[in-house]
Amino acid sequence: MKTPEQGMGSTSMDSMVKMLASATEQQRREMIRTRLSAFAQANDADRINGMKMMVQAINKLDRKSAEKLAYTRLESLAEDFDATTRKKLMKTHMNIVADLPENQMAVELRTMVSVMGQCHEECKMKNMSTLKELMSEMPQDRKDMIVQQLPADTKKMLMG
Repeated sequence: MKTPEQGMGSTSMDSMVKMLASATEQQRREMIRTRLSAFAQANDADRINGMKMMVQAINKLDRKSAEKLAYTRLESLAEDFDATTRKKLMKTHMNIVADLPENQMAVELRTMVSVMGQCHEECKMKNMSTLKELMSEMPQDRKDMIVQQLPADTKKMLMG
């Protein structure tokens, strides 16, 4: 199954992501849930390509807009998806982030960590638990690359 991003150029994706960032919280939540559901149902290659396009488009946004999208994505992952689906989606995202240039990886990880702190406790615990599980399964070099970009308190939670 192809994701909605297939055949979409970077300009179209950039426009869609800007529109998504400026939508109301309710609209953003519904659109992100729909998008994540499509990614979850897609084959690996389509999911990776679609999510990579979204990450690249989000990296072009201002910090506040990127944080709004990250917050809504984390809330949706925790509330709208079971543990298996959440893990699959977060694993794809973390692999894409690990392949970004170091400065973009650092921004992406810091944004995720900062907005995770704003999530309600259950959301935070579900997402941190999934991240901790993913980190334990990563090859050491990839894990080291990601961990060095995280704040000390987050490192302690994920690696402890």
